[in-house]
Amino acid sequence: MAVRESLVELANAAVEAASKAPEGYRFGRHKVFLARLATRHGRVPRYLADLLLEAHQGGLLRLARADLVQVMNRSLVADSRIVRKIEG
Repeated sequence: MAVRESLVELANAAVEAASKAPEGYRFGRHKVFLARLATRHGRVPRYLADLLLEAHQGGLLRLARADLVQVMNRSLVADSRIVRKIEG
């Protein structure tokens, strides 16, 4: 599977932004809420979620589920959620 150069650039930019994320954007040492990085208001745009998922599947960055969501801001968790499309 060939990885598009623009996807590599997006993944690098996402990783860099996550590494510089301030307090309130993070949960744990190495995890950041996507909604805080990707948009100022509302959910992560669908096209961006698809690209981030593609970058994850290509090994360019790592997406992870939030742990202990019961103690986190519920709307921030929901707005950061990426739903995987299953073809079939």
